[in-house]
Amino acid sequence: MEKDNDSFEIKPPVFTDPGDALIDHVSMTWKVVSGVGAGLENLGNTCYLNSTLQCLTYTPPLANYFRSKQHSQYCLQKDFCMLCLMQDHVLKTLTNSGKVIKPIHMLRQLKKIASHFTPGCQEDAHEFLRYTMEAMQTACMNGRDTLLKKIPRIKCKDTSDTLVKALELYTKPEILSGDNAYMCSSCNMKVTASKGLSIDSASNILTLCLSRFDIFTGGKVTKQGEGNQRQNMGEKTRLW
Repeated sequence: MEKDNDSFEIKPPVFTDPGDALIDHVSMTWKVVSGVGAGLENLGNTCYLNSTLQCLTYTPPLANYFRSKQHSQYCLQKDFCMLCLMQDHVLKTLTNSGKVIKPIHMLRQLKKIASHFTPGCQEDAHEFLRYTMEAMQTACMNGRDTLLKKIPRIKCKDTSDTLVKALELYTKPEILSGDNAYMCSSCNMKVTASKGLSIDSASNILTLCLSRFDIFTGGKVTKQGEGNQRQNMGEKTRLW
């Protein structure tokens, strides 16, 4: 806080490293244990919106961040602010256990979140999540890095019943040989090589978008998938 005659200027905290905001100010586990929050009413093909909001609402570090009201204390946005919108939604959801609420305020701002989305039309949950994350990142104070960059998305096209198998398929090396051999830029010859994907920096939160509907029947896929709350990335990172 700086004093200039009779005026005061309050400067919001600046995090030069995203880990500062995440580790020092946001807990990765629930700080306040409460019952299941409110359910969300379908306002007309808004299942994609509801499922995304519920996922974000029950992500502990994000919920803790909104509960602290750290952003709204210093927000200077005069028009649309995705972080303020999400904070209001999360607080309303978590303080109305056993009730059903209408995410009408979120729907009214849909065009500002994703301009090509149309209220009343079916949309993709993964796409809405991506635009929501981008809108929150844009709203971050001073445009600095914050915890939001620590929650990237991974979309894997391979199918699997478990998270472990899905990650193994995603990072499984592919042998390039024969007609598909790798052209080496050093020796200008085709050589046998191994090509694979690895995760450069493992985030604290892994978000997976699961297709829970049958494209042929339109029904819901009820098959249960398995996953742990904590996942050891191990050999799937670049350090391997």
